[in-house]
Amino acid sequence: MNLSNTDYEKIVKHYGYKVPQTKRNKTHLTKTKKLARDILVKKLCQCIKKVQKTSKLKESGAIAICNNTIFTKRNIKHFKFSCKKRRLLNKKGKRYYLQKTRKRIGFSKK
Repeated sequence: MNLSNTDYEKIVKHYGYKVPQTKRNKTHLTKTKKLARDILVKKLCQCIKKVQKTSKLKESGAIAICNNTIFTKRNIKHFKFSCKKRRLLNKKGKRYYLQKTRKRIGFSKK
């Protein structure tokens, strides 16, 4: 299942960012989706670097740990990512970057 607009808003709010608004005080959907993707990739790349420094694991082990904590535990999956360019990559021929594995994604309320 693809993520809905409220799911993207939930991700942005969870990490303490403001949801982008249009001039008419509606949520700007494309900016919200891009912001949510950017936040998740930033967290993933920071986590990988931190795990590699502290536990002296190889990159594949660090990716597995961080992927589990950021995506899998929250019922989200992604296809590919790039830490050099800091972005999520979609599957060839598909338009989505993130998918949810259950009906609700698991971000706790703050």
